[in-house]
Amino acid sequence: MDILDVLEVVDTVGTIVDCADVAKEVLKRRQPKDGIVKLPVNSVSLRKKNCFEVKSDLEELGFTNFGFVKIEDLKTGILTKDGSVESVMINGMTGFKKGAKISVDAVITIAYHTFKQ
Repeated sequence: MDILDVLEVVDTVGTIVDCADVAKEVLKRRQPKDGIVKLPVNSVSLRKKNCFEVKSDLEELGFTNFGFVKIEDLKTGILTKDGSVESVMINGMTGFKKGAKISVDAVITIAYHTFKQ
């Protein structure tokens, strides 16, 4: 291994360390302060998305208390997809706005469309 190979390895390690530092900073910024999350979305923007993706996105924000309500009304799944969100309730409210400050302990209920079992 010559000096150029060593310098390339050192440069690569430095890049990896830089990436890790950036990732840590991004995660730190996303952590809820004092157990409160400022919502980056409103209630309408979550409609028609996949219920499990919505849950995952909200978990990334720090929320932990989820429940699901099945709306077993699908016949073919052509117009409305299986798992499509009808509404998201946070502490019993369905009409929340972007920027609302919500406790990470809030009860989140996701109502979604699915086939009858």
